[in-house]
Amino acid sequence: MPDQSFIIGDAGTGGDHAVATRDAENMFSPGTFAFVYLPTCRPITLRTARMSGTKFKAWYYSPVNGSVTRIGTFDKTDEMTFSPQGNTPDTVIVLDDMDAGYADPGTACRQSHG
Repeated sequence: MPDQSFIIGDAGTGGDHAVATRDAENMFSPGTFAFVYLPTCRPITLRTARMSGTKFKAWYYSPVNGSVTRIGTFDKTDEMTFSPQGNTPDTVIVLDDMDAGYADPGTACRQSHG
């Protein structure tokens, strides 16, 4: 579901407008993943308290060339600021609940829990 409330502060306007989406039932319920599209390279603060679980993984994904850069694994906090490196426009921040078992972006399907 689209969820602009996942972005804390200014989401930008026009060609600088960031967009967030999550798999939650509503904007107050936790979700197992979130995608935040940044059309320009700038820091953005996200409401990571709305992620399910206690830890999440994060990546930068480039829809321009398909490259993926792992940011790291983090304990869930109320909010977190992400700062894409370089001057690359069109970046997607991908956040996944560690317990959901999702494969890394750009790889095969969901990992099994067997």
